[in-house]
Amino acid sequence: MKKLCDLLIIAQKGMGNGDPALSLELLGKYFNILIRDNRQPAFIAFYNEGVKIVAENSEFTGQLQTLQERGVKMIVCSTCLDHYGIDNIVAGHKGTMPDIITLQSDATKVLTL
Repeated sequence: MKKLCDLLIIAQKGMGNGDPALSLELLGKYFNILIRDNRQPAFIAFYNEGVKIVAENSEFTGQLQTLQERGVKMIVCSTCLDHYGIDNIVAGHKGTMPDIITLQSDATKVLTL
């Protein structure tokens, strides 16, 4: 497995700014290429609207579970989940801002979508 980065940050529902449908389509393609090419980040941190990506009934459930099965560790901001009223997530575990700050501090390479 090729390591894409130490930490991938997803802070919005989708990839990039602009049309929401296009943002979701781009993120789906991004996840598919990561999986197909066997290039995974060590960790993915989800916060702000990014937590909607891991919400129950997410269109990315299969991709997230595949990445998790391949060893990608995922942390989801519990404050953000509470803010958006999300109780159940399909991958990863609930964490705190100190957890995310530690990942950012310890990472040698951080990518933000």
